[in-house]
Amino acid sequence: MRPDQSRRRARGIGALLLALVLVLSGCATIPRTGPVEEVAVQPDNTGVSVEIAPDPPSPGASPREVVEGFLQAMANYQSGYQVARQYLMPEVRDSWRPEDGVQVYADGYSVTATPESVMLSAPSVGRVGSDLSYQQTGDQIRHDFRVTTDANGEWRISNPPKGLLISQYLFSQFYQQVTIYFYDPSYTTLVPDPIYLPHGNQGATTLIQALLRGPSQWLGPGAVSAIPPQTRLSVNAAPVSADQVVEVSLSEQISGLGEDQRSRMAGQIIWTLSQVPGVNGVRITVNGAPYAVREQNAQGVLPVPGMPWLDPIPWQKSDQTFGLVGSGLVRLNRTARDTDRVPVNGPLGTRQGLTALAVNLQGDQIAVVTNTDDVLIGDPDQPPTRIVHGARMLRPQFGRSTEQELWTVSDDGIQLVHPNGVTPVQAQLPGRITAFRLSPGSVRMAVVLEINGQSVLGMVRVNRSATVPVLEEFRPLTLNAAAGGTVRFVDVGWLDASNLIVLAAIGDGPVKPYRVNQSGSESAEIGQPDNWQAVAVASQPDRFGGRASIVGRTGAWRYDGDYRWQALATDITAVGYPGG
Repeated sequence: MRPDQSRRRARGIGALLLALVLVLSGCATIPRTGPVEEVAVQPDNTGVSVEIAPDPPSPGASPREVVEGFLQAMANYQSGYQVARQYLMPEVRDSWRPEDGVQVYADGYSVTATPESVMLSAPSVGRVGSDLSYQQTGDQIRHDFRVTTDANGEWRISNPPKGLLISQYLFSQFYQQVTIYFYDPSYTTLVPDPIYLPHGNQGATTLIQALLRGPSQWLGPGAVSAIPPQTRLSVNAAPVSADQVVEVSLSEQISGLGEDQRSRMAGQIIWTLSQVPGVNGVRITVNGAPYAVREQNAQGVLPVPGMPWLDPIPWQKSDQTFGLVGSGLVRLNRTARDTDRVPVNGPLGTRQGLTALAVNLQGDQIAVVTNTDDVLIGDPDQPPTRIVHGARMLRPQFGRSTEQELWTVSDDGIQLVHPNGVTPVQAQLPGRITAFRLSPGSVRMAVVLEINGQSVLGMVRVNRSATVPVLEEFRPLTLNAAAGGTVRFVDVGWLDASNLIVLAAIGDGPVKPYRVNQSGSESAEIGQPDNWQAVAVASQPDRFGGRASIVGRTGAWRYDGDYRWQALATDITAVGYPGG
């Protein structure tokens, strides 16, 4: 290795370590009260962004070194990516558009060089689109950088990729999920829309600009915004004042909004900006002039956090847990082991042959499935009513808290039970549903499908723009740990507004619990089964991790934290949490 190469590599390693220290030290702690998701972002008023300063190309660098340097420079965010552009031929330097998205490729693959080309061939694991949302991919990247000499005889790249090209490891280190917020079509609750931004580009201005662009392409048909189309920042910035108030000056499109829509718009803004560390308020203006919003204080400031009633996960919900045992429906007391149980007073307390249950948010309505595939619903202490029958009836789920609805799925179709009757739901899916759970906010549904004899995990949009919801645009998800292996998915639930708990087995291994975020960019095993023979998971979403239990053929276990599962009892056959 030449001395200049050694120096370049030493500088690169030193810059990488320095950036990691800066990233870790810059992660502020978000207060654990109020509707705030824990995210580490940089406030705009710091004047500092977390960046690695990549090296420009060295004189006499080989074609392979030029491409490797370009890949390093792409991985590290810089405004305009000026250093990365130095690796390109002059005629393509200005036309290359990093903002077109990010292709994420599998680790362990490097460029190959021949006298004719420098090529990267690697499996593609995901892509961040121009809308900043992440989608898993399963195709192959094969890119020839076409390295040629410039007027000075230096090797340069004439064929840069579309957007950025980053390895999975570097993406996980230097990109982070943040959330922008929209509404369900009834404006009842906020809907989280996760996006991915590089460290150093996550301040208030970037978040507001992302919010003003509207929901991501996949979520768009199922979500709405209270912010009028074409609204922009009037000064192209959302600075944070010395007293930690974000100044959001918007264009005249918001001038004619009524009082309710102003409040809805403010809700989107303060929930989105609540992720910026230290921020305690937002002031909205129109081209710099005061703008009245019902919830602001005398100084025109909207407090952060605020508007808890918009939370996708309602603050007020019952904490009563229900379970099924051989003798019927029981209440599980919140003791150290959760095994103290009391049969409900009504006939369900002595009803044998119950196979699954669902509990509404308030805990005063129960839906159970019988071994004859009937769904019974009612007050847990009163006689239930038979409402639906279907072949191979799955565990049902209560939907939105503002209106009593129950989702049932069987081989006979998907049905929505509501106060006015039972309505079939149209589903545009490539297979049969074997497990499902509505997201907080009820505009997404996590599903396990049987497709050509294989189980596939995925996300489907719940489009509520029509009178009857439609399930559409299935997006498959997989486990990062699977590394292309066969996965058998068993069941799914929600831990919070963005993360799933999934039961799955890789290859011939046992069924284990995994945490998977809704875009599939991150997944991690969270439990090591000890003869669980797990068959179902129940959960109650929460802002800070949620409650969950696993039911197996040898009993049930309660989730107390990653790799911490408390054994409950050997005779519990199902668990139900309110709203889960």
